Amino acid sequence: MQKNKKKIVLVTIFIAYFLFLIKAILFKYPYEMLIDSLQFTNFDYIKRRLLIGSNFIPLKTILSYMNAISYSNSGNAKINLYANLLLFMPLGFLIPLIFKKINNYKKIFFIAFSISLLFEAIQLIFGIGTFDVDDLILNTLGAIIGLLIFKLIKYIN
Repeated sequence: MQKNKKKIVLVTIFIAYFLFLIKAILFKYPYEMLIDSLQFTNFDYIKRRLLIGSNFIPLKTILSYMNAISYSNSGNAKINLYANLLLFMPLGFLIPLIFKKINNYKKIFFIAFSISLLFEAIQLIFGIGTFDVDDLILNTLGAIIGLLIFKLIKYIN
């Protein structure tokens, strides 16, 4: 019975975490702005956003953040860089806590990458953010770091 209570608590935490992710990534702008953006979403708009507002060059955004941090100590660059890492770290330790067989880097990589890609695609399609391949990299790396922390704690205990 104790095991079931633990699982229920972990699943509840995971659901709360996932809802937080949705809010932080997809609904970070005021609702009025989101509604305006959704009203203008059509294929031409998506195509324009894809060509103009998206980043498909790996490390382009990350390097610009690192450059901004090193030269101007830019708060926005730090927030963007670290937030993408930190947002997905809980995924790396919650998944193996809930699903015992999903505890290796390859599986966590695939799950984190897929979830991040879904968020990026939703942002692109609905115009509620921008598609950036570096977000995929940072989010996935964050989940891998979360799994590393999980494995270190498990090893210590």
